[in-house]
Amino acid sequence: MVKGLKRKKIRFLGIILVSGFIWGIPSISLPKSAYKVGAIFALTGPAAVLGEPQRRTVEMIEQWVNAAGGIDEHPLELIVYDTEGDETKAAFALRKLVQKDGVVAVVGTSEYGIALSVIPIIGEHKVPFISCTASIVVPRWAKGQPWFFQVKGYRQGVEATYEHMRKRGIAKIAMLTPNSEFGQRGRTDLIKLAPKYRIKITLDEKYRPEEKNLKVHMTGVKGKEAQAVINWSEGLSQVEICRRWKDLRMKLPLYQGPEFGNKRMIQLTKGKAEGVLCPLQRLTLMEKLPIEDPQMPALIAYKYCYEKKFGMEASLSGGHAWDALWMIVEALRIVGPDKKKIRGYLETRIRNWPGVAGIFSISKKDHCGLTEESFRMGVVKKGEWALAD
Repeated sequence: MVKGLKRKKIRFLGIILVSGFIWGIPSISLPKSAYKVGAIFALTGPAAVLGEPQRRTVEMIEQWVNAAGGIDEHPLELIVYDTEGDETKAAFALRKLVQKDGVVAVVGTSEYGIALSVIPIIGEHKVPFISCTASIVVPRWAKGQPWFFQVKGYRQGVEATYEHMRKRGIAKIAMLTPNSEFGQRGRTDLIKLAPKYRIKITLDEKYRPEEKNLKVHMTGVKGKEAQAVINWSEGLSQVEICRRWKDLRMKLPLYQGPEFGNKRMIQLTKGKAEGVLCPLQRLTLMEKLPIEDPQMPALIAYKYCYEKKFGMEASLSGGHAWDALWMIVEALRIVGPDKKKIRGYLETRIRNWPGVAGIFSISKKDHCGLTEESFRMGVVKKGEWALAD
């Protein structure tokens, strides 16, 4: 009964926000020159499932801002290009945005490798860039480091996973990772953070991302004295790991990386994800969280406005685009279109900032500003995500 009442309360708040954002704001003619912001997403190709929600989200925000009078009467002009999941095309699009279109900031991308590839261009043109993909470690000596920000946690997911293991008394784990950029970044963080949580990795198994049968890798867990299995990957390899875990009737708990955290992945396992653990961001668990959660206003605003406008479920990838563009809009409102001042605003004024991905406190030393609290441990129960113990 309480759960039902909470859902009704959340929906009621959502209706109010939807009404205000979509129908309550009159169209206004804006007299001043536009503030141009660029966006590069994978609108076609394998990652379009991530890029399309991102595009729809930023275009929705653009409409709201301009309907409400713009930014101090300056219209927000959003220029979006398709990377097609290709590093060369992403580089071309970014250069075009800065050199030809004259944008003052950029949000993107949909893929880890693409974000990594454009960092030198960001530094070359000294343009604030907020990444919407997996957290990337940028060396402080890298030319683009001062201009590169991100709104998607990654290392924080590792920390949340290890903290959950520690509370359960798990001290030995078997680790599986693909030998892709994404997988190896995860492997690096898992190894680096293990001593902090007094966790010993008894098996460090790598596999090719394109492998379709991972039975041999899961079988290799036996005899390694592991108390849990963790697979840090993305895409269909996560589904295959779930199937093999269930088929082998493994009694060890299975932890997946945060890329597993959506309903579609559960569905693809065809019932073989029951009991799987995964660090989740709050959007996935929104209706199971207390209404007093500090992220709730942002979660409600994004989820219900997006779903009302587009008639489809709001996604985490779109939520990252929401956070990125609203940070830029806020900076433009306070400091104007000066690139250096926008960067300074992000570094000094985004404090305890509630977004879809978490509570951000960005600084010069930390251009993401999330903690492990941005994740909650979820577990698959009856084909749905639930809060884990």
